[in-house]
Amino acid sequence: MISQNSRKRPIKGTSPSPFLVNHEPVFLRAKYPILDLACGYGRNSIYLATLGCDLISLDIDAKRIEHLNEDWNRMQQKKGAIKTICGDAESFKWSKLQLKFGGLIMVDFHSSSALSRVLPFLVDNAPILIKSIDNRGGNYLEMPKAGECRSILENCRVEVCEETPAGPENERRVKLRILAFIGMKG
Repeated sequence: MISQNSRKRPIKGTSPSPFLVNHEPVFLRAKYPILDLACGYGRNSIYLATLGCDLISLDIDAKRIEHLNEDWNRMQQKKGAIKTICGDAESFKWSKLQLKFGGLIMVDFHSSSALSRVLPFLVDNAPILIKSIDNRGGNYLEMPKAGECRSILENCRVEVCEETPAGPENERRVKLRILAFIGMKG
């Protein structure tokens, strides 16, 4: 239920990731729900759903999921749908959903284990969009190591792979932007 206070609250994070916006057409073709992993307040989920995509949006923070649900319920022009799940991306049992995903979005979040665990649940040709957090101060430790995601996606066709060094050189951490497709290596 939407409280009086939340009705006056502006929708959080209404600007989707520019990297996602640049590659949105590949998600608009999805025939299965798109997984927004660690969706936060849902800015990317809401954006794609307003364009007609169906999404499964997962985040570990129940308050963020609540905000996403409130914001989505306040939207007037809905073309797609959003189903939210409060859960840990690194330990979630994807098999219990008994479905496949038509795409994967991981923006401002990195977990090699979560990525590895969800890949088997993506349909052939599903787009995978990964954008790590920006390098600010000491947060480089939350960023992937050089080549790490590329290795996990070795059986995918990678169209975009930008790795920018972050933090001390000996850490081999990178700011990352990847667009890849499941089962389309070549």
